[in-house]
Amino acid sequence: SPPPPAWTVELRLSGVDIGEAVEGRSLTELDGSLYVTPERADLKADALVDGAPMKLDVTQPVGDSGVAMRRKISGTLSPEAREKLAPGTLISGPVGFVMEVGAKGDRTVSLDLKTAKLTVPGTGWTKDVGIAATLGFAMQTDGAVTRLTDLRLSGKGFEASGAVLIKDGGLSTADFDHVALSPRDNYDVSIKRKGPGYEIALGGEAI
Repeated sequence: SPPPPAWTVELRLSGVDIGEAVEGRSLTELDGSLYVTPERADLKADALVDGAPMKLDVTQPVGDSGVAMRRKISGTLSPEAREKLAPGTLISGPVGFVMEVGAKGDRTVSLDLKTAKLTVPGTGWTKDVGIAATLGFAMQTDGAVTRLTDLRLSGKGFEASGAVLIKDGGLSTADFDHVALSPRDNYDVSIKRKGPGYEIALGGEAI
Protein backbone atom coordinates (compact mmCIF):
# COMPACT_ATOMS: atom_id res chain seq x y z
CA SER A 1 0.00 0.00 0.00
CA PRO A 2 1.23 3.56 -0.62
CA PRO A 3 2.72 5.48 2.29
CA PRO A 4 0.48 8.00 4.03
CA PRO A 5 0.50 11.40 2.37
CA ALA A 6 3.04 13.91 3.65
CA TRP A 7 1.58 17.26 4.60
CA THR A 8 2.31 20.29 6.74
CA VAL A 9 0.19 23.18 7.95
CA GLU A 10 1.65 26.48 9.10
CA LEU A 11 -0.65 29.11 10.61
CA ARG A 12 0.18 32.65 11.60
CA LEU A 13 -1.76 33.66 14.70
CA SER A 14 -2.70 37.26 15.47
CA GLY A 15 -5.01 38.22 18.32
CA VAL A 16 -6.48 34.70 18.55
CA ASP A 17 -8.65 33.83 21.58
CA ILE A 18 -9.24 30.20 22.65
CA GLY A 19 -12.96 29.86 23.39
CA GLU A 20 -12.68 27.10 26.01
CA ALA A 21 -10.41 27.07 29.05
CA VAL A 22 -7.22 25.01 28.73
CA GLU A 23 -6.51 23.15 31.98
CA GLY A 24 -8.64 25.75 33.75
CA ARG A 25 -6.75 28.72 32.29
CA SER A 26 -7.98 31.22 29.71
CA LEU A 27 -5.76 31.78 26.64
CA THR A 28 -6.34 35.01 24.73
CA GLU A 29 -4.57 37.32 22.27
CA LEU A 30 -2.25 34.65 20.85
CA ASP A 31 0.35 36.10 18.47
CA GLY A 32 2.78 33.66 16.88
CA SER A 33 2.85 30.51 14.77
CA LEU A 34 1.37 27.00 14.78
CA TYR A 35 3.18 24.36 12.72
CA VAL A 36 1.48 20.96 12.28
CA THR A 37 2.70 17.73 10.62
CA PRO A 38 1.27 14.18 10.77
CA GLU A 39 3.51 13.57 13.81
CA ARG A 40 3.48 16.78 15.85
CA ALA A 41 2.11 20.26 16.46
CA ASP A 42 4.44 23.06 17.54
CA LEU A 43 3.10 26.33 18.96
CA LYS A 44 5.35 29.33 19.56
CA ALA A 45 3.43 32.43 20.62
CA ASP A 46 2.98 35.34 22.95
CA ALA A 47 -0.35 35.17 24.78
CA LEU A 48 -2.35 36.27 27.78
CA VAL A 49 -2.81 33.43 30.27
CA ASP A 50 -5.56 34.42 32.70
CA GLY A 51 -4.76 37.98 31.65
CA ALA A 52 -1.00 37.74 32.31
CA PRO A 53 1.39 38.20 29.33
CA MET A 54 3.48 35.08 28.70
CA LYS A 55 5.53 33.29 26.07
CA LEU A 56 4.38 29.80 25.03
CA ASP A 57 6.60 27.11 23.49
CA VAL A 58 4.54 23.92 23.13
CA THR A 59 5.06 20.59 21.37
CA GLN A 60 2.11 18.20 21.20
CA PRO A 61 2.01 14.75 19.54
CA VAL A 62 -0.51 14.15 16.76
CA GLY A 63 -2.33 10.82 17.08
CA ASP A 64 -0.10 8.06 18.45
CA SER A 65 3.08 9.32 16.78
CA GLY A 66 5.12 8.88 19.96
CA VAL A 67 6.40 12.45 19.93
CA ALA A 68 6.96 13.59 23.51
CA MET A 69 4.65 16.33 24.76
CA ARG A 70 6.50 19.39 26.05
CA ARG A 71 5.37 22.79 27.27
CA LYS A 72 7.42 25.79 28.30
CA ILE A 73 5.79 28.93 29.66
CA SER A 74 7.76 32.02 30.64
CA GLY A 75 7.17 35.63 31.54
CA THR A 76 7.07 38.17 34.36
CA LEU A 77 4.08 38.13 36.67
CA SER A 78 2.81 41.36 38.18
CA PRO A 79 1.73 41.07 41.83
CA GLU A 80 -1.92 40.91 40.71
CA ALA A 81 -1.27 38.24 38.07
CA ARG A 82 0.92 36.21 40.43
CA GLU A 83 -1.78 36.21 43.09
CA LYS A 84 -4.38 35.09 40.53
CA LEU A 85 -2.26 32.25 39.17
CA ALA A 86 -0.59 31.17 42.43
CA PRO A 87 -2.11 32.76 45.53
CA GLY A 88 -0.08 32.65 48.69
CA THR A 89 1.78 34.60 51.35
CA LEU A 90 5.36 33.44 50.70
CA ILE A 91 6.14 35.76 47.77
CA SER A 92 5.00 39.33 47.14
CA GLY A 93 5.81 41.59 44.22
CA PRO A 94 6.53 40.89 40.52
CA VAL A 95 8.23 37.58 39.70
CA GLY A 96 10.08 36.40 36.62
CA PHE A 97 9.41 32.73 35.93
CA VAL A 98 9.91 29.77 33.62
CA MET A 99 7.70 26.66 33.92
CA GLU A 100 8.27 23.47 31.95
CA VAL A 101 5.75 20.64 31.77
CA GLY A 102 6.91 17.16 30.76
CA ALA A 103 5.14 14.33 28.99
CA LYS A 104 3.80 12.90 32.27
CA GLY A 105 2.51 16.25 33.51
CA ASP A 106 5.49 16.84 35.80
CA ARG A 107 6.15 20.54 36.28
CA THR A 108 9.42 22.26 37.09
CA VAL A 109 9.53 25.95 37.92
CA SER A 110 12.34 28.49 38.08
CA LEU A 111 11.68 31.92 39.61
CA ASP A 112 13.73 35.11 39.44
CA LEU A 113 13.02 36.85 42.76
CA LYS A 114 15.14 40.00 42.41
CA THR A 115 12.10 42.27 42.14
CA ALA A 116 10.06 40.36 44.73
CA LYS A 117 9.98 40.00 48.50
CA LEU A 118 10.28 36.49 49.94
CA THR A 119 9.06 35.72 53.46
CA VAL A 120 9.62 32.48 55.38
CA PRO A 121 6.72 32.35 57.90
CA GLY A 122 7.61 31.67 61.50
CA THR A 123 11.32 32.48 61.14
CA GLY A 124 11.35 36.27 60.87
CA TRP A 125 13.55 36.01 57.75
CA THR A 126 12.78 37.93 54.57
CA LYS A 127 14.56 38.64 51.31
CA ASP A 128 13.81 42.20 50.32
CA VAL A 129 13.18 43.68 46.90
CA GLY A 130 16.36 44.37 44.94
CA ILE A 131 18.37 41.45 46.36
CA ALA A 132 19.06 38.91 43.60
CA ALA A 133 17.83 35.36 44.23
CA THR A 134 16.50 32.36 42.34
CA LEU A 135 14.08 29.70 43.48
CA GLY A 136 13.60 26.38 41.67
CA PHE A 137 11.28 23.47 42.45
CA ALA A 138 9.08 20.68 41.13
CA MET A 139 5.37 21.39 41.65
CA GLN A 140 2.34 19.14 42.07
CA THR A 141 -1.14 20.62 42.60
CA ASP A 142 -4.25 18.80 43.83
CA GLY A 143 -7.16 21.17 44.41
CA ALA A 144 -6.24 23.62 47.16
CA VAL A 145 -3.04 21.69 48.00
CA THR A 146 0.28 22.49 46.30
CA ARG A 147 3.47 20.51 46.94
CA LEU A 148 6.87 21.99 46.13
CA THR A 149 9.66 19.40 46.13
CA ASP A 150 13.36 19.50 45.19
CA LEU A 151 13.19 23.14 46.27
CA ARG A 152 16.41 25.17 46.03
CA LEU A 153 16.73 28.82 47.03
CA SER A 154 19.97 30.55 46.10
CA GLY A 155 21.26 34.10 46.54
CA LYS A 156 24.40 35.95 47.55
CA GLY A 157 25.12 34.92 51.14
CA PHE A 158 22.09 32.64 51.59
CA GLU A 159 20.72 29.32 50.36
CA ALA A 160 18.22 26.63 51.34
CA SER A 161 16.89 23.32 50.04
CA GLY A 162 13.88 21.20 50.99
CA ALA A 163 10.15 20.78 50.42
CA VAL A 164 7.04 22.90 51.10
CA LEU A 165 3.33 22.09 51.40
CA ILE A 166 0.86 24.92 50.74
CA LYS A 167 -2.86 24.64 51.59
CA ASP A 168 -5.49 27.24 50.72
CA GLY A 169 -2.80 29.75 49.73
CA GLY A 170 -0.89 29.56 53.03
CA LEU A 171 2.11 27.60 54.27
CA SER A 172 1.10 24.32 55.91
CA THR A 173 4.49 22.62 56.39
CA ALA A 174 8.07 23.21 55.30
CA ASP A 175 10.98 20.83 55.77
CA PHE A 176 14.42 22.16 54.85
CA ASP A 177 17.35 19.76 55.04
CA HIS A 178 19.85 22.59 54.57
CA VAL A 179 19.50 26.26 55.49
CA ALA A 180 22.12 29.00 55.43
CA LEU A 181 20.49 32.41 55.66
CA SER A 182 23.84 33.98 56.54
CA PRO A 183 27.38 32.83 55.68
CA ARG A 184 27.92 31.17 59.08
CA ASP A 185 24.66 29.19 59.09
CA ASN A 186 24.38 25.44 58.54
CA TYR A 187 21.21 23.91 59.94
CA ASP A 188 17.94 22.14 59.15
CA VAL A 189 14.47 23.35 60.03
CA SER A 190 10.94 21.97 60.14
CA ILE A 191 8.00 24.41 60.15
CA LYS A 192 4.37 23.40 60.79
CA ARG A 193 1.30 25.57 60.99
CA LYS A 194 -0.29 25.36 64.42
CA GLY A 195 -3.41 27.46 64.93
CA PRO A 196 -2.65 31.10 64.06
CA GLY A 197 1.12 30.56 64.34
CA TYR A 198 3.86 28.08 63.52
CA GLU A 199 5.74 25.32 65.35
CA ILE A 200 9.43 25.33 64.48
CA ALA A 201 12.08 22.66 65.12
CA LEU A 202 15.76 23.44 64.45
CA GLY A 203 18.83 21.24 64.28
CA GLY A 204 22.29 21.26 62.79
CA GLU A 205 25.79 22.58 63.30
CA ALA A 206 25.50 26.38 63.30
CA ILE A 207 22.53 28.74 63.67
